[in-house]
Amino acid sequence: MAEPLDVRLFLSWAHRDQTLKDDLVRRLTPNLKSLRGLRVTWWEDSHLLLGKDLGAEIAGELDRCDYGVLLLSPCYVTSPFVLKYELPRFVGPAADKGALTVALRPVTMDGSRELHGLEKTMNFHYREKAFSQLGGWRDDFAAELATRILHRVRHDREG
Repeated sequence: MAEPLDVRLFLSWAHRDQTLKDDLVRRLTPNLKSLRGLRVTWWEDSHLLLGKDLGAEIAGELDRCDYGVLLLSPCYVTSPFVLKYELPRFVGPAADKGALTVALRPVTMDGSRELHGLEKTMNFHYREKAFSQLGGWRDDFAAELATRILHRVRHDREG
């Protein structure tokens, strides 16, 4: 059996979405751990230790990650911190990391809003719905998202 592929994920999210983010992470984590052929290391700013330099820690994790899991919502696309420090690493001309964009809440992508290049990325939905819209289908959303992450990493690493 081949060694699993190691991948480091950086969770990029808006703090106003914390309840939904926590729900998704709780469901997604066991699905990522159970994937064959992939060993995931996950980081989010909730892992910061008391007294650590917020900017330096986030910058270091951005440097070390392979992909950003971008939890899209209206709050996300208007967060000054996300727009200045996180999003440019994953989307746009200066991007140097892979973007895994996930519809946490509905975001209209009809050209009527400034989405900072996110409208050009393939966004994960389940049954054409954002995570917040699914109710009883949230476990299925998380399971399918984990599978799509596996496929993306394999495609990028193995060709």
